[in-house]
Amino acid sequence: MIVDAFDRQTDRQTDRLFSWGGAAVAAFFICNLVTAYFYYNPAISIENKTLSTDYKRKASSYWTQAREGYANIEFDCGGFNNNKVPDTIDILCMGSSHTEAVQLEQKANYVSRLYDHLNVTTYNIGCSGHTFLHCYNNFSNAVNEFKPQRFAVFETKDIPDNLADFQKVEEGTFIRTTGKKWFDGNPILSELRKIAILRLLRVQGLTVLDNNKVRAEQKQKQGIDDAVYFQVYSKCLKNMTQVLDDQKQTKLIIFYHPHLKILTDGSVVAQADERLLNIFKKACASNKVIFLDMTERFIKEYNEKHILPYGFLNTAVGAGHLNENGHRMIAEELGKIIFAGSEVKEK
Repeated sequence: MIVDAFDRQTDRQTDRLFSWGGAAVAAFFICNLVTAYFYYNPAISIENKTLSTDYKRKASSYWTQAREGYANIEFDCGGFNNNKVPDTIDILCMGSSHTEAVQLEQKANYVSRLYDHLNVTTYNIGCSGHTFLHCYNNFSNAVNEFKPQRFAVFETKDIPDNLADFQKVEEGTFIRTTGKKWFDGNPILSELRKIAILRLLRVQGLTVLDNNKVRAEQKQKQGIDDAVYFQVYSKCLKNMTQVLDDQKQTKLIIFYHPHLKILTDGSVVAQADERLLNIFKKACASNKVIFLDMTERFIKEYNEKHILPYGFLNTAVGAGHLNENGHRMIAEELGKIIFAGSEVKEK
């Protein structure tokens, strides 16, 4: 009898463990399904062998995300965020995650707005993590591959201050983010990489680590003379305009979009290094590069309509990436330059 009671208890425990295990497996697959289709399922990055960008997304892949804004995007056959691929490109747009713009639907980003609202063809090769220096490093390859007929548009939210990195670009030693992963070639890890819930957990872990990172080294910009910055910036801009010489009529536009800080009295100020910004503006003017500073437009929009260019309903106010309003303002200001004072209007 004791043995029978022990067996029955063991059977009940085994059944309980199996039911818990089954519930855990079912919960995992349900969470993965919800994550993949509704919350966070980014496109896989692959190496870009043309080097027009450090990497690109897998061709015709999808990106669904609701962590910041909401978007359900299909990348084009080239692995970039475009819903149209023109035969001839009038305007090539390069930049960071603000240009790649996976936080909102394709039609809402500034590149698509220019294409849809103006009689020009645009192409977006923005990639997350591509700072000014990454784009500078890739500029020649991008222009030679896509051959923009009218403008090359360069997006940046910061004025670069690391002069050593400019030298690395010019020497060919600047480090690229190739899109290759340390686990590439391992079939098990490569398959795990496709599971949406695991990718979400990974990116959340990386965010926590990044937010808790202590930067021990502080940048020492004050000790560098203005003339040195001007010389480095001018050399960079001259190199880029020389690349465009082969395209004859193609001009370079660099637009700058600073974050805004909301003060305790409700007003806003741009979070910018005014010293470097002014030096960079002078370098652009000296090299016949069109420089668009979005600061005034951003502040005007806030003062008159209480609209911020950054942030979404599911993020902190005014934080993170450009929102739909930010992209609209940029498209309108770029439109004025492209058509010499005309506004961006519907066709």
